[in-house]
Amino acid sequence: MQIPLLARFRRHSMLLLLWIVASYAYSIDMDQSCVTYGIDGLIQRAYDEAIDVAQNALELHQSPDLHVRRLFASLIGDTPSRVQDAGFSFMSVAAYAKDQPDFSIYCNDNFITPLNNEVYFNSITQSVLGVTSPFAPCDGGKSAAYVLGAQLVICPALFKRSAAAAVPTTLRPLMSVDVTGYSLDHMVYTLTGTLLHELFHTLLQIPHIIDQSVETLPGMGPAGAYGFINCWYLAYHDMQNTPPTTLALENADTLASLALGLWFKDYDFSTGVARRVQAQAKRRTRRIQREERYGIAAS
Repeated sequence: MQIPLLARFRRHSMLLLLWIVASYAYSIDMDQSCVTYGIDGLIQRAYDEAIDVAQNALELHQSPDLHVRRLFASLIGDTPSRVQDAGFSFMSVAAYAKDQPDFSIYCNDNFITPLNNEVYFNSITQSVLGVTSPFAPCDGGKSAAYVLGAQLVICPALFKRSAAAAVPTTLRPLMSVDVTGYSLDHMVYTLTGTLLHELFHTLLQIPHIIDQSVETLPGMGPAGAYGFINCWYLAYHDMQNTPPTTLALENADTLASLALGLWFKDYDFSTGVARRVQAQAKRRTRRIQREERYGIAAS
């Protein structure tokens, strides 16, 4: 059977990018503002961890384990093409964010000055912002982080929010405790989760990954597709459309949530809240899959 050209391109691209991931050390260009605040080391650790999370998601996205398939069904729809597209996004972060990323990280946006209530001036790029698209700077207190072309900005509000909610800045403290009952949103709110979200925005290879909007309930109007519930609604609307749309696959919080849910291998996040996957359940899943493969009725 002849393999379609696009499928062959994706296969060769994946092999090439996996080689890049294995060949290069993590690289990050950080502004002096992060050093001044004394958080450059923390950001480096969270950045490294975010790339590891993306790499792990790439390795596990086609796993037959039931909790993995449930998570995909909840957040993007568990069809082969949608799973493959998500894998390509994970692969792109794991490779390109590691291999000399085309952006710098800033820990404030003092280089942004307001010209009026809606228009801002970027002194680094010598450009005007907010004329053709909405823009929310750190000073407004609403942004935790955002991307402006080659500038990835981490706002001070992110650390205040994490401290107020007792959210760890990286995932490492959570790896040694039972996270049963923790929400997936809790993981996304970490510095690691925030950086991962923003890294999906920086991909020149997939320029359409943005922050989508979704109507959660009739008459409620559109809301930002942030958090598990809104990401679930986005996937639900995708799959209800004829033909299915791909907004969930183009939403940064969806992809970050998927990758973070896969990071905790012994937990099922398909409902948005962690449940421990029992070894017995894993064995039964694999037995059923073997029985289906070989045409034997499952007991």
